[in-house]
Amino acid sequence: MSAFVQLLFGSAKTTIGSLEMDATIEEKHRITATITQSPVERSTNISDHKIIQPQELVITGIISNTPAQLFSLGDVDPRKKADVVAWDTLEELCKTQELVEVQTSLRLYQNMAVVDVQAPRDAMHQNALEFTVTLKEVIIVDAINAPLVQKSKLPAGQKATNSKGTVAPKEVDAQKQSALKASLNALKTLMRGAR
Repeated sequence: MSAFVQLLFGSAKTTIGSLEMDATIEEKHRITATITQSPVERSTNISDHKIIQPQELVITGIISNTPAQLFSLGDVDPRKKADVVAWDTLEELCKTQELVEVQTSLRLYQNMAVVDVQAPRDAMHQNALEFTVTLKEVIIVDAINAPLVQKSKLPAGQKATNSKGTVAPKEVDAQKQSALKASLNALKTLMRGAR
């Protein structure tokens, strides 16, 4: 629908937070996904390799100092022009940490952040603010706190294994232990003599 027809017949207006546009020139709705760059096995669940990105919305709109409406602008200071109030609002939306709702001709978007605002000022735009706003969805999730599992403390000399459970230490035969010590001592003596 053209901006002229929208102004004359007053179809549903696009809003960004509390800012209502006199006319919407263009809406660009974007949904994208990122897929892995690595090969995927044939039987693998593809959802593990495709990530939906936050939605993006680009709106070009107009707010006029002489809007074609019969109602007042509400709480707007009558000494300020509508285009200045609109710019101040857009600037605040871009600088703030608040998320906004955006009503478009297609749907209502929630949890949107204003990431870019542009407004040309020239002879054609003296009594109106024509602007382009880029918004991105902020995906909000609820964190789940899970209790920590503490390692069990084993008695001295006991080691835990991965899949065999707890293994009790084995006693070494005294005769084998004595023979091993004698062999080690002989090896040490040989190595000292080789120096």
